[in-house]
Amino acid sequence: MGVTYDGGETAEQLRGWGGDNHDMWVDPTNASRLMIGNDLGVMISTTRGREWSTMRLPVGQIYHVATTRACPTGCMATCRTTPRCAARARA
Repeated sequence: MGVTYDGGETAEQLRGWGGDNHDMWVDPTNASRLMIGNDLGVMISTTRGREWSTMRLPVGQIYHVATTRACPTGCMATCRTTPRCAARARA
């Protein structure tokens, strides 16, 4: 990911920002504050992208879901970061 401070005349590459990014937010009142959502969780910068902190969240990227007729309803999913995860629906 690159950044420009002069309307695109020059650009520099940002380092340490993760990989497969999905979302980005820039604080409209302070452009030094950035947040990126990616496969690792959320990354936060208060230095306009020069340094990043990672915030790990208990979430996963799900690719396939299967359900059963078990009581209570069962649910099985294939996740990107783990081989599988399972959950039971709340009645």
